[in-house]
Amino acid sequence: MEVEQNDSGALNNKLLKALGDAVQTRRLQISVSQDDLAKIAGLSRSMVVRLEHGLLDPDLSTLYRIASALDCNVHEILDLIETALPASKE
Repeated sequence: MEVEQNDSGALNNKLLKALGDAVQTRRLQISVSQDDLAKIAGLSRSMVVRLEHGLLDPDLSTLYRIASALDCNVHEILDLIETALPASKE
C-alpha cells in the first residue's frame, strides 16, 4: 500500500483501531475477559484496554503473545484488520 507522508498518521490510527477491534472481537468470541487475556498474555489489564481502544501500538512479540492468548495466530489477527479496512486505491 502506497501512503503519502501526510496520510501516515491517519493510516496508523485506522490500523490501531482495526487491531483493537480485531482483538476485542476475537476475545469476545472465545469468552475471555480483559483480565484473563492480560494474565494469559503476560500483560497488564490497562495494556489490553488501551490496545482494544486503538491507543497502543504493540511490538511484534506483544502481538504474538496476544494472538497466542486468543488461541489464534498473528496472521488471523492481520486478516481481521485487512477485512476491517477499506481496499486501498493504487
